[in-house]
Amino acid sequence: STAADLVRFALGVMKHRVLDEGWTERMWTNQALTTGDTITYAQGWRVE
Repeated sequence: STAADLVRFALGVMKHRVLDEGWTERMWTNQALTTGDTITYAQGWRVE
């Protein structure tokens, strides 16, 4: 895989060509721990 491949993938995600808008939103949503705290890590992506 190349940097260009990563750019194509990222653009596809942002333009909802890889996943629909609902899945993309879930992918970038902070996740909750069993303690109820949230973390800045969401399905493989670091989010803030």
